[in-house]
Amino acid sequence: MGSIRVHAVESSNLVSKEGCEKLVRIFRHAKETHQVFVLAPLRDTEFELASLLACAKEHDERLWSMQEQRFSSWTELVETILTVPAGRNVLERIKHGFADIEDILRSVWLVEEVSSGVQRYLEKLCDSWIADLLCHYATTQGIAADLVEYSALAVGSAPSQRLLVVYGQLPQPEGSMLRDGRSEYAASQLAGILKAEGVTFWNNTSLLKNADSNEVPSALVIRSLSYSEATELSFFGAPVIHPQALLPAINESINVQLRWWGDENDEGTIISKDGNGEQLNKV
Repeated sequence: MGSIRVHAVESSNLVSKEGCEKLVRIFRHAKETHQVFVLAPLRDTEFELASLLACAKEHDERLWSMQEQRFSSWTELVETILTVPAGRNVLERIKHGFADIEDILRSVWLVEEVSSGVQRYLEKLCDSWIADLLCHYATTQGIAADLVEYSALAVGSAPSQRLLVVYGQLPQPEGSMLRDGRSEYAASQLAGILKAEGVTFWNNTSLLKNADSNEVPSALVIRSLSYSEATELSFFGAPVIHPQALLPAINESINVQLRWWGDENDEGTIISKDGNGEQLNKV
C-alpha cells in the first residue's frame, strides 16, 4: 500500500466535463500514490433531487415536469462526458433510479409527509451517480478508480484503487456551525482512519491571504500556518478556515492543505503542527 491523500470537494464542481477533467488533473499531479475524494452532498443545482420531495408534499403541479427536467439534465451530462459503453452503464443506473424516485414521489404526494430517511436516500442516490460518473470517466483516462459509501470505508479498509470516490451520509462535528453538508470534517476524519499523508480542503471562495485582495492588491497567499495560528485566524473571520473540520486531522498530526478550486495550480496553504507563519503580517 502506498501513500494516501484525502480531498474534500464540492459535488457541484464536478457536474460538468470541465470539473471531471480538473479532478483527473489534480489526481495526476498529486505526489501520493492513492487519492481519495470525499464528495459533499449536491445542493442547489439543476441536478439535485431532494427538492422534488417538497413539491410532492405540497402537491405542486410542476413536480412531474421538474422530474423530467432533472432526468434530462442527468442524461445530457452523462452523454457529454462519457462515450459508449461507459456512458450506457451509467445511464442505466440513472434510469432505474428515476423509476424508483417516481414511486417515492407518488407516495409522498399521497401521504403529504417526507421522512428523513427518504430525504437521505435521494441525496445518497444523487451523490452515487456523481461518484459513478467520475469513476467511469477516470477509467476512460486510464486510471484505476472505484467508488464507495463513506460508512463502508470508515471501518478502516485501505483503498485498493489509485483513485477512490467517496459519497453518502457524512459525519459532521457535534454542535457544528459548518454549513450542513460540507465534506471537510468527514475528509479530515477519514484521513486519520486511513493514516493519510495529508488532507486537502478545496473551497469555492478564494486562497487564504494575509489581507483582503480587494482592499490590498499586494496581499500574499499565506503558505504555512500552525494548527494554533489557523484556529486563531478563523476566530478573526478567515472564511476558508473551519476549526471544527481541522480537529480530526490535528488529533492525528496530519497536515491540512487549503486550496481554491478556481486555481488548481496554486498549492495554497499548509496547516501543520509547527507551521511557519512568517507571511501573516507581511504585505
